[in-house]
Order: sequence, then structure tokens, then C-alpha cells
Amino acid sequence: MNLNNFFDQLELVKEFTVPMMMNKNKLCTINNWASTHYMAKSRIKNEYKELLMSFFLDGEKIPEDSIFVWTPEYKDKRRRDSINSAAIAKVIEDTIVITGSMIDDNKTSHLLLPGTVDKSLNEHLMNIKIYSQSKK
Repeated sequence: MNLNNFFDQLELVKEFTVPMMMNKNKLCTINNWASTHYMAKSRIKNEYKELLMSFFLDGEKIPEDSIFVWTPEYKDKRRRDSINSAAIAKVIEDTIVITGSMIDDNKTSHLLLPGTVDKSLNEHLMNIKIYSQSKK
């Protein structure tokens, strides 16, 4: 079964796009996240919390066993390792839990797709699709 057929059988719960950098900070990658000061990490999470709260209105809940599909969208052709955007995926998923839109993230699954390039973009973006593991 190819991936398209697999996801066609699942229910798309939510899709949204967020910037990969908040307030002109450095691009959050797996290479620099570990060495980022805990106060800076907290500030970044708080900035994402404010943004994500606008996507999850009216107490909308995400199932704990969701499948997240992450697709980075870059504004330039610079080569990047796909795994580098895992740090921003972690921040965003943690923030979804912090907003109360998902109770826990211990049962989630993730698919990190290779980045796409769109030179018309002003900033790097992360497209997120969240699927329920319950079949349609």
C-alpha cells in the first residue's frame, strides 16, 4: 500500500501551516535545539502557544493516537537534512498539548516528509496535517 492510499483511509482532523521561526529567531532545527537555553525554549513555546490557540478554537480536541504529517516549506533551495525540522515538530506538538487541545502526546505517530521549495515565500513554513487513526 502506498502512502496516499494509506492516508485516504484515515480521517483528516486538522490541517494548518505555521512559520518555522518566531519573531525572526534562528530556524529551529535539531542541530541547535539541544544547545538552546531553557529560557529561550520557553519563550519560543509561548510564542507558538499564542499562535496555535488561534487554530484550536472552541475547545477542539485532537485524538491522542493521531498521526502527524509534517512538510517543511522552504523559501530557498539551500539543502537541508529532512530530520532537522524534527525539533520544530516537537515544539509544535508540545504546544498543542499545552493549549489543552490534546491531552497527551505519548501515543502519537509522526511522518516527516522532505521539504519543498517555494521561492515566493517570505519565511520558512511548516505544513501540518493531523489524521485520526480511526478509519473513515
